[in-house]
Amino acid sequence: MWAFEEYCLSNSHKISPVDLVYWSRRVEELREIYSHREKYLNPISGTQSRASPEEIDQKIEAKLKEFIQSQELKEAFLKMLKENGNETYESKIVTSEEELIQLSNKGYECQIMGTNKWLMRKKYN
Repeated sequence: MWAFEEYCLSNSHKISPVDLVYWSRRVEELREIYSHREKYLNPISGTQSRASPEEIDQKIEAKLKEFIQSQELKEAFLKMLKENGNETYESKIVTSEEELIQLSNKGYECQIMGTNKWLMRKKYN
């Protein structure tokens, strides 16, 4: 029996069954709303409460994806390769003479791979 029903019965209040059902449902709705809000805000201190493990995992995955795609990681990786004596190249495969000429003008080296296919490489600075 719900606390609201107990209160109504203990104080001899006469509430119609329809009203009792409505208020019982409303109390349950409010409990659900407040429990959801309580997850985000502690009513005593006014600070945000801890996130659930699933939310933490989602935030970590998002941050990792952002970091992996960042320029910062790319630069750190290239710096590490240079320190180890490895030369790094930007490579493109082209199939037309126009692309070949454009990339040659930008400082790319050319290697023939086959019929109408060239590998264009340029050293990273």
